[in-house]
Amino acid sequence: MLRSQHPRQRTCVLMSFDKFEDPAKAYDYVRFTTGAVLIAVTALALMVHSNAVIPANFAWIARYFSIQQDLPLLPVFLLALIAGPKLSRSSIAISPNIQTVALITLLLLLITWAGRWLVFENYDLARDEQMANFDAAIFAHGVPFWPIDPLWRPFAGALNQIFILPIGDYEGWVSSYLPVNAAMRAAVGMVASPTLASPLLVVVGAIALWRVARRLWPDSGSTQWAVFACYFGSSQVLVTGMTAYAMSAHLALNLLWLALFLRGGRIGHGGAIATGFLATGIHQPIFHPLLVLPFLEMLRVQRRWRLLATYVGCYVVIGLFWLAWPGWVSAHGAMPVPDKVNVEGVNYVQRFFRGVQSPTDVSLWIMAANLLRFATWQHLLLLPLLFLGIRVSGTRDPIAAALTGGLVLLVMMMTLILPCQGHGWGYRYLHGLIGSACLLAGYGWHWLESKGYSLRRPMAVATAASLAILFPAHLVMAHVLVVPFAAVSREVKSSSADFVIVDNAMAPFAADVVLNRADLSNRPIILAGTAIDPVQMAELCRRGTIAFEDAPRLNAINRLFGFPEHSEASDHQQELRKAAASAHCSK
Repeated sequence: MLRSQHPRQRTCVLMSFDKFEDPAKAYDYVRFTTGAVLIAVTALALMVHSNAVIPANFAWIARYFSIQQDLPLLPVFLLALIAGPKLSRSSIAISPNIQTVALITLLLLLITWAGRWLVFENYDLARDEQMANFDAAIFAHGVPFWPIDPLWRPFAGALNQIFILPIGDYEGWVSSYLPVNAAMRAAVGMVASPTLASPLLVVVGAIALWRVARRLWPDSGSTQWAVFACYFGSSQVLVTGMTAYAMSAHLALNLLWLALFLRGGRIGHGGAIATGFLATGIHQPIFHPLLVLPFLEMLRVQRRWRLLATYVGCYVVIGLFWLAWPGWVSAHGAMPVPDKVNVEGVNYVQRFFRGVQSPTDVSLWIMAANLLRFATWQHLLLLPLLFLGIRVSGTRDPIAAALTGGLVLLVMMMTLILPCQGHGWGYRYLHGLIGSACLLAGYGWHWLESKGYSLRRPMAVATAASLAILFPAHLVMAHVLVVPFAAVSREVKSSSADFVIVDNAMAPFAADVVLNRADLSNRPIILAGTAIDPVQMAELCRRGTIAFEDAPRLNAINRLFGFPEHSEASDHQQELRKAAASAHCSK
């Protein structure tokens, strides 16, 4: 290829390669490139902020997170890059042994579980989290969904149908997510608190990552430590581990799959395929295959045809099984699903192609905001080491190439089908591949070590700063966001009425407060006001007393996001109040 290029072009290419023969120059190049990338991504993310119209796709939440949580911490990352951690001559480091790993993972377990109560007040903020525990309670009874009492079917919309799989004519309910994450929470709940599920998955991910690092760099204890530090120094790993999000399961099972795949043999590949079955069914079927595809391409390049055929055949079966799952559950209804409730549909293939769209300026800006968010929730040295690892190994080492391919595929896919993540601590759609990023950082670290250099002291300082500065800041940010919603939820649940109607359209995400047990045994039963017709109030009144959570009581949420506050209930809520007063059931 170089022979056909212009001489000046050849010189530029050769200079680019020569630069990486000097470790000091290579690292300087990478850290300044990382800083430039962060600044460019930030500039693109700010383009979302200049859009005066708030799109219906929740692009505004990406804007909010960028300004309130990500930009304030960006100077810390830029300072760490500009300060220029000095390379030193490498020295032998003892590999982390099983006792050390056990101690670190025990600390991870305790930190994430304590954070569930101290930071999140044991409250599920996002609907995604709520549905994981909602389904877990159903699966604990050994059934795939819970029937809705015919008396409540006219009020099904008011019970909140967001992310609910349509089953007949409101005949049953379960979330529209695949079941493995919720099933794991149900399994943990049989022997301990289900809140331990995500912390345990953080531990599984850490152990699997350690095993992979030992396999890739058996003679480099410092590389193993660097990879491990990038994992437990990630605020995204730790804070997400305090929630019910499915992303901790994606990260743990992806790393377990990788550990088994690299182990090889019948046990390794058989275990990887079994893990792949679970990983594909965690909550959405698209994420895990994006990790696997580049490794299948690696097998093709290596001409390992029999193993490739085994994986392809098994993943076809796995894919067909999980694609059929929602349709199988939905078909349990005696009546067909009315068109009016079949908003998202039950067919993943149709939903996928309906979601695919050409990238627009807005989707690109939102993805830039996502990547900025991902960067600022990681270990301070992850990005420069990651870019270095991709630069020196991403096209030369087949495993590094596959890890890089998974990251690129996921970002491209999400830009096309779902650029806006909504809530998330960091960029949660990349969460399952944080292990891949840590391993690529390990490739960068090991390359420096192979040249006789190390970043051991800067890594120690950066890890301490990540845990002592970034992590506490992120805990405060998470707590501040959760508190108003948790307070409203407690207020609603403390009502002595039989039913509480929430003025859900008057504050962002207020509909998420409308959450009940699947069997509706909770009191009060919480209802979304926008989904109730005033003529239905007479029927509701015959069943018990009614209280109202009006717009003024939601103002703490509006203040949090900078939305206008309200001095009175919405017009629709006032109509419901009048109807309840006429029926003499208002409390």
